[in-house]
Amino acid sequence: MSHFKLIAVYIVLLSACIYSQDNYEVNLQKGKTAFEVGKFEDALKYFDMFLLQRPDDYRGYIGRGNTLVLINRSEDAIRDFNHSLELESDNASAYSGLGSAYAFLGDKNKAEKNYKKAIELKPDDVNSMNSLATLMARYGDYKSAFEIINGALKIDTQYAEGYRNRCALYFFTGDTVKAFADINKAIELKPNDPVMYNTRGALFREANRYEDAIKDFNRAIELDSNNAEAFCRRGVAYLYMENYEQCISDIEHGLQLEPSMETLVKKYLEEAKEKKGK
Repeated sequence: MSHFKLIAVYIVLLSACIYSQDNYEVNLQKGKTAFEVGKFEDALKYFDMFLLQRPDDYRGYIGRGNTLVLINRSEDAIRDFNHSLELESDNASAYSGLGSAYAFLGDKNKAEKNYKKAIELKPDDVNSMNSLATLMARYGDYKSAFEIINGALKIDTQYAEGYRNRCALYFFTGDTVKAFADINKAIELKPNDPVMYNTRGALFREANRYEDAIKDFNRAIELDSNNAEAFCRRGVAYLYMENYEQCISDIEHGLQLEPSMETLVKKYLEEAKEKKGK
């Protein structure tokens, strides 16, 4: 084979390697992007594709594990996180993922143990601290929850999710003034995040400020037209305003977008239909 032919073959092989590398990294990034916007089935597909190409890359197992947790497949997620730890033993993200998986399964002890391991490995991991605070609050330990989330906000004063979480803690412990202050701060930091408006809308609704609540749910829907939570929450607000027709329309549309929410809003929908029929 001539010298020039050898060079041509080398270039072709090198191009194939570069393309392959770009391809698997693209799949990983597409998986992360789909996960962040709540398209979990798409995320799962991309992480599966990545792992077919890179079966020994711990990042794919973490991405897929996080996705599996949010589609109620926590046991499968645990297998992925454990596999990622076999590949990368000091991986804080894997331990944090295990914490979330065990939290979804209702195993407080294992969830707490894994969140704390994640924080031990990465002391500035505010996401794991936020998750641990949520776990503590879920089991009624508000003192520990406040200590943990306050610590996270000292590390990162611009951590919007931390303010949102502390807002919930203040609300559950009866301090609505501080709750509104925190959620307003969270919205200031992330003005285009529909989750923040859903949270403040829920606070307004609990404070019987239904028109303000509806404005926030409207904003969440403007930002995400397929936001099932915003439609269902707005429907409940309309129920309290005795606008039963709009309540039914909103909740039914929300359930079309996300059928799994039925157990949360079924009683409100039934009440609206009953009152509308009178």
